[in-house]
Amino acid sequence: MDTDHLIAADVADTRAAARRQVGQELENVRRRRESAQLEAEAELDRLGALLPVAEDAGMRQHEIAELSGVSRQTLVNLRNRGRGSDRHWNLDLRILLKLAFHGAHSIPMLESAIGFPDHAIDISDAIERLVEGKAIRFAGSVRSGQKDESYYRITQDGLAQLPGRLHQAAMPASVSWIAYIATKDADKLTSIGETALGRDEVAFIPANTTHDMQLPEIAFHVDASTVDHAAHAASTRYAQLRKLAKLESEPAHITTLIPPEVRARNPAA
Repeated sequence: MDTDHLIAADVADTRAAARRQVGQELENVRRRRESAQLEAEAELDRLGALLPVAEDAGMRQHEIAELSGVSRQTLVNLRNRGRGSDRHWNLDLRILLKLAFHGAHSIPMLESAIGFPDHAIDISDAIERLVEGKAIRFAGSVRSGQKDESYYRITQDGLAQLPGRLHQAAMPASVSWIAYIATKDADKLTSIGETALGRDEVAFIPANTTHDMQLPEIAFHVDASTVDHAAHAASTRYAQLRKLAKLESEPAHITTLIPPEVRARNPAA
């Protein structure tokens, strides 16, 4: 083969290989843009969910817009379109917000304010859980009729927990994954998770629930736009729970990650 043919064949081969490499990076650009767009839209949903909370805190529209980096018209659009209106705060968070924005409350006051007139036991359990987690404290007793009513107020620890609790509770369905992690400490970590995030935010799955389970598992939601991000978020949350439980750190043994589209098709997941 002469030199010209050799060079031509080499150029054709390397150009084809190079095209594949360039094409791969172009696809990476597309995936990153899609991920960024999904995250941006999800954050608008989260912002829509947080609007009533910000207003209950006494924040004006211009302040909310400035802090969140959007225009006031965007806030109006979010409200008009019902963005984030499907979010339901768990009971623990609702109690914390009520105490944070409106001062000390008794259990009967919380029942009336939150709308749980027939669920005093649920509120009592939540109060006990929040006191144990140092998010609220006993503030004193006031005589009411024939008995003393105990009042509770939020603590500095409780105030510090609000951003994390709100972030978790306002998580948009479009980026909400469920992570399952196998660990012998699942029961203790679930209890810690309930105290730190709310009872509805974590779940305990006993060992042998399915035939292939050798260890119990803890399940919780994480927000992510890709499976890699979900795995990282799950590992980070697992490490945080172990630290809160005063357990030695260990790698997260993630058994399952259920993506948002699967959850949308199967709401029970």
